[in-house]
Amino acid sequence: MRGSADRIEHPTLEPAVGRPLHAAELSDRARLAVLLQAAALLSLLERAAWRLERDFARGHVTSDGVLTGLAARPGRSGRPVAERLVELVGELFEGGTGVAGRGEARRAARALLERWRGRLVPLSPDEAVTEVLEAAPFLSESGFAASRAALEGVLYRQGREIPWRAGRRARSGAMAGEELTPSALVAAGKFARAARRFATVDARGEAERLDHARALFGLGRAEAALAVLEGRCAASEALRLECQLALGQVGA
Repeated sequence: MRGSADRIEHPTLEPAVGRPLHAAELSDRARLAVLLQAAALLSLLERAAWRLERDFARGHVTSDGVLTGLAARPGRSGRPVAERLVELVGELFEGGTGVAGRGEARRAARALLERWRGRLVPLSPDEAVTEVLEAAPFLSESGFAASRAALEGVLYRQGREIPWRAGRRARSGAMAGEELTPSALVAAGKFARAARRFATVDARGEAERLDHARALFGLGRAEAALAVLEGRCAASEALRLECQLALGQVGA
């Protein structure tokens, strides 16, 4: 069996920002977005042969619903994925063993609990990610772009960067580790990975800055995208206007 990756990168492993999970004021939909991010992290950890160092309840949530402040270390976990996620649902909905109440998000949470409890066949993290997205289709809306960034991560083996996307196994050359340029990642719609790659580049021309801004805007970070834009070409001006509209700086 392949050993542990040398290191990993994932949004949920960033330093804690925001309020502790137990004190975060979240809508029911945002609670399921946190569940999606947690399942996505477990997918990367499984692939990297790493394990969660502390419970999900120790995490923090930013104002835009991004889960942060988690920790992981090399070594496989012996704890079932379903058990971890059922526990997290209880934390998120303060229901202990169940989720009471009405609404689309709570119905989705109850459906997931029914699937995950008492499973005879172990639940894989990728199955969990797929099931969350199927049960809560609203998570595909633009308002949850920042949460969906957690579907992408990176692991490193022997100095090689290997991109990973939760919810499906790596079969294509790119998913198996082909190193794409940041601009190519933007063209492929992989905004989270592109933004991380652009952040490591010191000098960029107008085209690269435009692609960096596109990646940030695709993640719902209009203000950060504006800060990156410098050029005056038609494409830059069009994106600048989109950012300003999203921020309410100009009238529609």
